[in-house]
Amino acid sequence: MEQGHQRICCDSAIFAAKPQSEVIADVKAGSKYAFKTLYEQHIGRVYALCYRLTGDKA
Repeated sequence: MEQGHQRICCDSAIFAAKPQSEVIADVKAGSKYAFKTLYEQHIGRVYALCYRLTGDKA
């Protein structure tokens, strides 16, 4: 399991170095590693927006 986790981390780092338009194209093509990268890049802002709109931390 450790090896699989390292693989995901390495693949995510590769996608993090790509321009966002290329990462989005990879997500559309079905890459779960590209999706993970996109998710990690934006989750904080999405959470903050949802919190501002609802006032609910859950």
